Amino acid sequence: MHRRIAQGFTLVELMIVIIVIVILAVLVGVGYNGIIEGAGDRSLKSDLQSVEGKISRYKAQKGVYPDTSTANGLGLNVSNDATLLYQGDGGSWYCASITSADGTTTYSISEEGVIRDKNCSLRWKAGDDSLGQFSVGTNGYACGLAFDGKVYCYGNNLSGELGNGGGYSGGFVTAAVAQGAIPAGASLKQVATGGNFACVLASNNKMYCWGGNSYGQLGDNTTTQRKTPVEVQQGAIPSAATIKQIFAGPNNMCALTNDGKLYCWGYNLVGALGDGTTTNKLVPTAVSQGTMPAGAIVRQVSMSTTVTCATITTSVDLYCWGTGGYGQLGNNGYSSSYTPSVVSRGVMPAGVAIEQVAVGDTHVCALLSNNGLYCWGTNGNGQIGDGSTTKRIAPTAVSLGVIPSSVSIRQVVSGGSYSCALASNKVYCWGRNDVGQLGNGSSVPASPYGLLTPVATVQGAMPAQGKIQKLVTVPNNFASTCAIMDDSSTYCWGRSAGYYENGAYEDRLAPVRIRMNTSL
Repeated sequence: MHRRIAQGFTLVELMIVIIVIVILAVLVGVGYNGIIEGAGDRSLKSDLQSVEGKISRYKAQKGVYPDTSTANGLGLNVSNDATLLYQGDGGSWYCASITSADGTTTYSISEEGVIRDKNCSLRWKAGDDSLGQFSVGTNGYACGLAFDGKVYCYGNNLSGELGNGGGYSGGFVTAAVAQGAIPAGASLKQVATGGNFACVLASNNKMYCWGGNSYGQLGDNTTTQRKTPVEVQQGAIPSAATIKQIFAGPNNMCALTNDGKLYCWGYNLVGALGDGTTTNKLVPTAVSQGTMPAGAIVRQVSMSTTVTCATITTSVDLYCWGTGGYGQLGNNGYSSSYTPSVVSRGVMPAGVAIEQVAVGDTHVCALLSNNGLYCWGTNGNGQIGDGSTTKRIAPTAVSLGVIPSSVSIRQVVSGGSYSCALASNKVYCWGRNDVGQLGNGSSVPASPYGLLTPVATVQGAMPAQGKIQKLVTVPNNFASTCAIMDDSSTYCWGRSAGYYENGAYEDRLAPVRIRMNTSL
């Protein structure tokens, strides 16, 4: 028998009533909060649509989107203490993001006209095509010099590749590189990524690196991993020299000075640093002259862990050094060279200058001033592009395949076992294609795992009217290629390109838009 309380409810009934009241209160509270949150979201989106309207009207009148300073005078106001951030290049792109007063909600909109629940995708700073504003690392990460002047890295952080001071754990996040040893007033000019490390060139003529350091590739005279930037020691680089450009291999680095001299450090067990030894170097070391003519001025460098090649302004020839076990030194044999050695002309016409060189894992390609493409080295996946899988120990002409003979080839790049050329705003690739690295919408899952002559990369997500500024890839067994557009947007394809798109560790057979957001 239940005891009644003052002619009313039993104790059990009273408890049930109390529980019901509590549940109703919670439901009402949740509903109220949902209404408030929904209203807050609508307010943020409404403000963002208002901003988009003003920017679009400016574009209609001026023909370009306003740059950041011009936008400040357009009355881009927001309500409820929200924060608006705008960035634009004064040309073909812009992005505006709005964040709630409590910092918990962010939306953005760009020239695409779509509201997204993230910060603006990072845009890479425009500059000289010869300098890298976006660089893909071998071990599943990428870094870029963004429009705001900061370097951001995205992807794997097992060796501190992101440079943000975080732990050595995996996971795909975007992070601004920490200040570390970089002086507060120094601006960043270039970023280069290797296997599990990255380096920047700063305006104070110094280099700073972070990440893996097993071979001394950070140049700080240690083999200690670094989670934030450390300064590269001067080493053999003259104190009066100006560093013009930096280059990264999977486990090694090189710096080119304004007088055309080259200094390298890191992995050297097969002589790829070019100093005549096979000893790893923990600080910058001068590359020997080898067979280069006296007073040679180095113009362009491409490198893997085992081979480095350079074009020079004082000769039409190409010089390579390192291991030659697959014929990749192009010296008509398989011998190695620990100092620069001239590449045989092979079938390349005499007297025609080599404009660009692209080093892959165990093959090399060159673009000549007469628009000719030539490759040499291993060829098991068709990476020479001559229609065969026969190894080549001297430069061999790439079959044009679908490349129109009338177009001018602007750039050649090499990945692990494939290469790509940029011609007349289209990309053509050949070689290994087991994970979509050729970007033609398909893959070759069986031997020879590749295509033996160039094929066209499909449009994918790349804008039909966009102009490709440059191609970016990495050597040594990695298989992802990226195209940077003239509006600084980036599109990638191949191995694990999905994690640059949306954090999914998936291959992509066609170009996808890279959205490296600061709030992924």
